[in-house]
Amino acid sequence: MAALDDGPVRRKQAERGAHWLRAGVIAWQPPAGARRYRLHHAAGGGLRVALGDLYGWYDGGEYMLEKTTRDAEVVAGMRPVMDGMAAWLAAAAEIVGAGRSERGARRTRARAVIGHALEFETWRSLVRHQGLSQREAIRLMVALVVAA
Repeated sequence: MAALDDGPVRRKQAERGAHWLRAGVIAWQPPAGARRYRLHHAAGGGLRVALGDLYGWYDGGEYMLEKTTRDAEVVAGMRPVMDGMAAWLAAAAEIVGAGRSERGARRTRARAVIGHALEFETWRSLVRHQGLSQREAIRLMVALVVAA
């Protein structure tokens, strides 16, 4: 993988476990306020709250999140950490989607968009690569769920 070509010394350090991995700094702890998500049953309400918290968390941890997502495919020690984040994001998507009125295919599409909206890569693409503000990215993702 070309993106990981930081040289053999850096790869070896990563394989042994960087200090932030050993110390649990990667955190995959829910962002502050994560338990509030279920309380917002208005269309898009829980998603709006979740994305505000999560996108703020992504903004603050972007440097490390970019490295961990990049390295997870080639550094075995990163896989459990990334699996933990994936499990947390899946649970967050279920919480945000609970109580929504969509049924059938619409519910399936809405759940897919919620999952997509919660991803780090989605935030990074919209805010960093496409130049949207965090607020605009949140509005767009909420509108996409409603349109699903």
